[in-house]
Amino acid sequence: MQAAAGMVKYSGAVDCGATWDLIYDEGGSVTEIIVDPQNPYIIYANSRGVIRSKDGGTTWQFADEGIPSGLGKIVVSLEIDHVNTRRLYAGTGCPWGPLYLYYTDNRGDSWHPLPGFSFGDTLVNDNHLLHNVVFSLAVNPADNHMLYAGTGSGTGRINYVLHSTDSGMNWNKVISFEDSIPRWFNSSVITFSRDSKYVYVFMRLKGLLKSDVISNGFYEIQMPDSIIQTTQFGMAFNENDNLILCTVLGIFKYDGNVLIDYNNNLPHGDTRALYLTNQNNAYTGLEAKTKGGVYVRRID
Repeated sequence: MQAAAGMVKYSGAVDCGATWDLIYDEGGSVTEIIVDPQNPYIIYANSRGVIRSKDGGTTWQFADEGIPSGLGKIVVSLEIDHVNTRRLYAGTGCPWGPLYLYYTDNRGDSWHPLPGFSFGDTLVNDNHLLHNVVFSLAVNPADNHMLYAGTGSGTGRINYVLHSTDSGMNWNKVISFEDSIPRWFNSSVITFSRDSKYVYVFMRLKGLLKSDVISNGFYEIQMPDSIIQTTQFGMAFNENDNLILCTVLGIFKYDGNVLIDYNNNLPHGDTRALYLTNQNNAYTGLEAKTKGGVYVRRID
């Protein structure tokens, strides 16, 4: 397997100190990071495809065989099955290229497309909406057959949140909304509560929505306008049930009243990814002309 450029030696500090440590410095745009919940030394990210580290970020290799080359190899979302961690999902595509949702059952050694729409098929579900950009993915940690996907288009800007209860074989639309901003950004960010009973969807300029995973009856959670107006790229709940947000302005903790800044020593650039481990170690990806890559620190 081809090695990925930009390998960085990492000290592996348990708490990552009070600032961010760089563990991948190839640059460019890293918008998704996944850490194996059963083995924190296995890390995945998207950088010109899918890259994988098996040693906590010291070395990296490409792990995207089966995802088409060219425009289709633009991976915009990644998610892992918390029960069967050999299985991952990758959303690919760009506004002018082929768009698909892929899965792997061998930690990225090979990928295969999930069923989608093709002309001539009888539509029995909303799988054809997977031919929009799959911006965001979330697997329920307590029910690994339950998936949510946020899809959108860079042209029509009609965006959807889809729901699957059979590991992505079939999908139903649970939210649709129009995005009036003519820029190709994540249209929705999805995460689960720590007890996996609730799903949260943050939609740009719409705010934070919450639903139990049974009814999919979403309702709005009041948040400050300063948060709602900021483009979100990731969110997760820490062990104290505080909401950790990855915004275009950086990484913040929201305790229900104020935002707490966690951007110590991050170089200038847009933060585009967030993954929070069970040990409260936070990983972020940075898009910048210089010093782009993957960073890690602890979030108290």
